[in-house]
Amino acid sequence: MTVQIEILASDVPVTKAQQAVLDALKGRSTVSFEELIDQSGFSSPLPLISRLNHLIERGRLRLLPE
Repeated sequence: MTVQIEILASDVPVTKAQQAVLDALKGRSTVSFEELIDQSGFSSPLPLISRLNHLIERGRLRLLPE
């Protein structure tokens, strides 16, 4: 599954794990979920989904419609 993303500028602090996800996404406008799981080193998608959800809630990340 591939999604379009936009990283938003914000003064809201993030955790080191959330920053690692943002760093992996930096410079990309689309991302494959499977590729992101592989790059993040998580053994399952749940921790990654959790971090992405927190970034969306904090206004740091937006998923764009295709």
